[in-house]
Amino acid sequence: MEDGRSALSTIPTVQAFKVFKQISPKNTYDFGFSMVFDNEADYEAYNVHPQHVDFVENRWKKEVEQFLEIDYSEV
Repeated sequence: MEDGRSALSTIPTVQAFKVFKQISPKNTYDFGFSMVFDNEADYEAYNVHPQHVDFVENRWKKEVEQFLEIDYSEV
């Protein structure tokens, strides 16, 4: 989790990066990342940023068994 924090939180468009640990038995996910972007363009820049791509390819795909991605936009 700390590697994810250090790799992803330093990407320029990422704001308010947080790591969470699940405490409810009603959810099968153990941990979560949360981050804020100013707009959709910043989110897209994050998705293709070399640090994000490297983390996904070399850590996430190898170590994460299941995940849920939720991408919200403020209304």
